[in-house]
Amino acid sequence: MGLSAIQNKEDVEVCGLRPLVDTVDSPGTQNALLGAWPWQVSMQYYIGLPEYKHLCGASLVRNTWLLSAAHCYMEKRDPSKWRAMFGFTNMLNPGDKSIVSLIKRIIIHGKFSETTRVNDIALLKLQRSIEYNNYIRPVCLATPEVSASPEALCYISGWKTAACEGQPAETLQQVKLELISFKICNGSDYYSGQVTENMLCAGYKTGISEICEGDGGGPLMCYNHQQRFIQVGLLSSTYTCGKVFSTKFAYPNLYTMVKSYDKWIEWQMVSKASMIGKDINLQSYMGILVATICLGFFSSTE
Repeated sequence: MGLSAIQNKEDVEVCGLRPLVDTVDSPGTQNALLGAWPWQVSMQYYIGLPEYKHLCGASLVRNTWLLSAAHCYMEKRDPSKWRAMFGFTNMLNPGDKSIVSLIKRIIIHGKFSETTRVNDIALLKLQRSIEYNNYIRPVCLATPEVSASPEALCYISGWKTAACEGQPAETLQQVKLELISFKICNGSDYYSGQVTENMLCAGYKTGISEICEGDGGGPLMCYNHQQRFIQVGLLSSTYTCGKVFSTKFAYPNLYTMVKSYDKWIEWQMVSKASMIGKDINLQSYMGILVATICLGFFSSTE
């Protein structure tokens, strides 16, 4: 498939495929079938025995790694308080296909801005390795070489929060979207220059924004020419939940553009940075390495 080292051979063989759902185009907003989005993850936060509460979405990208949004974890950084739930659609009755994993590590992009939502991306390392099946498997990740066309069928899924507050929806929701060009989204009708080159816009023609707080961090995925779903974005802003608009599109939500972060994702997964649980960039790490070598050299010559 031409994917980068972000995903290994095992991931690439099954990523973005939905063996239990044989239709691609689904209308509007509706309850998702079990197995429709097998990479969808519910991120749940511990609120006291024995309860966990769904707060954000995430996607399974490797058998020990999840991709989500940084804003979900800024105030809740303790990985021991989080768990990830896979293989289900109904919050009240997850069923026997569902599994749970605790979180080992949370890596937030070091340059994330809560104000502008720039670099709104995070990785979560699982405590256990997930075995793939028809109900649980990874999504393919977009890279600069592999992405989706502007005309592609695109969806977001999540347990949206009703009226933007209270408990999440009982059943996983799926919403069909259209990608909106950078020029239109960043124009005066919408974000007026606030959208950066590492963001995506997507919307739909219903006139109402149905994507809400409980969907944050969830995957924006598009069906590509290789007949797989590619995650092109992850939900960042949910400012427009439940609002009705008279414009062509409901006010589009913003998504972090996944392909802009393929090197960051790869680095965090395979580097010493992920091993020690700190978010450092390649330049900083190489500087430390060079300094260590130089110190060792001068010490040996004294």
